[in-house]
Amino acid sequence: MNGNELQQSRRSFIKTAGVVIAGAAAAGMAGCAPQKMASTNSSAATLDEIQWDEEFDAIVIGGGVAGQSAAITIATEGNGESVLLLEKGPQPSGNSPFALGVGIWTDDREKFRAYFSNMQGDYNRIPEDVIDAYVDGVMENKDWLESIGAADNYLWVTECGAPTADGVGGEYPELGGGDSIGWLGVGMAEDAPKDADHICMWMWNSKLHGDLADKIDTRTNMPVTALVQDPDTKTIVGVIAGEGSDETYIKANKGVVMALGGFESNPEMMQDYLDCGAGVPGAGQMNTGDGITMCYKINADMWHMNSVAGFWMFGRDLEDTASTCNILQKYPSPKEFGITVGTNGRRFYQDWDGYMCNPGYELNPDYNNVEEGRKLMRTHVGSRHGHMQFGGEWPHLPMPEKGWFIFDQNGLMHNDEGLGGALGANVDPSDTETVAKLAYKADTIEELAGMIDVPTEELVKTVERWNRYVAQGEDEAFYRPAEFMHPLDTPPFYAQLVRPHFLNTDGGPKRSAKGEVLDTDGQPIPGLYAAGEFGSVWSHYYQGAGNIAECMIFGRICARSIIEK
Repeated sequence: MNGNELQQSRRSFIKTAGVVIAGAAAAGMAGCAPQKMASTNSSAATLDEIQWDEEFDAIVIGGGVAGQSAAITIATEGNGESVLLLEKGPQPSGNSPFALGVGIWTDDREKFRAYFSNMQGDYNRIPEDVIDAYVDGVMENKDWLESIGAADNYLWVTECGAPTADGVGGEYPELGGGDSIGWLGVGMAEDAPKDADHICMWMWNSKLHGDLADKIDTRTNMPVTALVQDPDTKTIVGVIAGEGSDETYIKANKGVVMALGGFESNPEMMQDYLDCGAGVPGAGQMNTGDGITMCYKINADMWHMNSVAGFWMFGRDLEDTASTCNILQKYPSPKEFGITVGTNGRRFYQDWDGYMCNPGYELNPDYNNVEEGRKLMRTHVGSRHGHMQFGGEWPHLPMPEKGWFIFDQNGLMHNDEGLGGALGANVDPSDTETVAKLAYKADTIEELAGMIDVPTEELVKTVERWNRYVAQGEDEAFYRPAEFMHPLDTPPFYAQLVRPHFLNTDGGPKRSAKGEVLDTDGQPIPGLYAAGEFGSVWSHYYQGAGNIAECMIFGRICARSIIEK
């Protein structure tokens, strides 16, 4: 190969291989509209030829709790490092602002570690040092929140293992150690200011745009489109952010933290990884898997791509444009008042979707009788954040593309302490116009079957069988607790469209105990870190409030790794 050929080969490598400057530059060269620096950098043959628009010590991608925790930690614990946080939406727009916003903490490291370790299962466990990192972070969560100002009338805290109206301990009491968990919620205290009613927005308003505004440069409506990687050292040295005339090349001197969440709003990825392209995200709409695509381009290894927190068949309007019954924090579920059937007219899963299953929820009215509550929970509850009881285990079951929620007039009109009936507390059952948009209505089950195009004979048999179970007080098919079984015998009858509905995915790049993104050889990609649901540590089982906890934990870990450089 002569010198000219060698030079051409090197240019081709830089512009097409895992070097993501190349991805963006090549796109500009291929006919995309010229951007602020695209015309200059599109001809860059080496890293040294890139003309950077801006320069920071650290760049954080994503404005949820994970990204904000990273930025806050750099600002409060660092050595004066400059930090830029880039948010794709006009404000935090991933899952963080839509979650309940509660995290977990513990004061018993060994007991909680045993619980978390058991939740990992026997196969494809995360490394022991990553387990330790998460556990140590749970130990720190309460103190850290207090250290950055979330105290007094802002911070709601339950003591670890203390009985509350929400129960005691973790969602998997049979694993042991779950009673080491306490709960944290910023802005949930009774006298908390209204502008601090959620941990994500409290951080956003009080920290990033409050007392740390002079230390953290925050940009909204700035999606990151590519990472910039040194082709020789594999170090991530910057990002390309913005679109159109706002496209900007930004250098990162010490590191880039990726806190981009999951891929819930990417139907193709949902189909490929979860066999659920028809699924509907229950929270933000901006988690489209952008970061996963970027990481594939630089040879990052992936894990937990089939993991998701929260997975139910959930109500939709008949035009399939919006979700209903979205009251996941209410117990019991509106589904108490009916049954879910597939397109074949048969029940197919434990469809009483009680959101979480800590001992003490309505299944156990006597909050002091913890042991009996645990027995009942492990026996009957059909969902633990979307993990369904199946053969004594709690996997994610495959969900059909659609089904139907069947209920009657009594279910529609039911109202108990504001819970509402089968269509949820936010629907007035006497509002016939709204009800007609949400459910088909028929005088008989036979007529209803024809309206929803399911086999008439099968639906009739399913309803008859259900009513027999109700009469005998035992659901022989799926073991719904008797106190939450109601007959379907009062016309008119209704059918609401249901589709798979989920909270968040957990898959993404593998990370080390220091938050480093690992390549397919298990080696850290220099200068690149991941936090939160983007490559989450949750895989086998999921503990409610564990994602918010993880966002804080690995946000801090990534920040401290950058500070130490």
